[in-house]
Amino acid sequence: VVALVFVVGSIMRVDLRLLGLIYRDRPITKVEEEFLPWTWTSFVVAAIFGGLLFISRAVFYTENFWFLSKMVLFLLIFINMIYFQKVILRDVVQWDRDAVPPFKVRLMGALSLFFWVGVVVAGRFVGFT
Repeated sequence: VVALVFVVGSIMRVDLRLLGLIYRDRPITKVEEEFLPWTWTSFVVAAIFGGLLFISRAVFYTENFWFLSKMVLFLLIFINMIYFQKVILRDVVQWDRDAVPPFKVRLMGALSLFFWVGVVVAGRFVGFT
């Protein structure tokens, strides 16, 4: 849970910067440099412990709607991240310092936030089913 808080908390700061809501005076690339190491480190820790939890009841989880929803959301997060890295960031020099980035950048940040909130909600429901 602590690792997930660090994952979501650190990526949320990047996403909120992509939306132009915080750190408006800082380049997006600097915000990413500062927070993404926390995101990746925390994600690895969360994935290790999540994998151990999965192994304990693998059959149950593979049949659980909320768990499957969470995995789909992780897939969407991965696709969003790859698209952002490979397509959107190509012209980062043009909008890196903008207080409010272009629509396509804000959309990627909004989708990321939406997907991560979905992961948290689905994860909570897994525990209640």
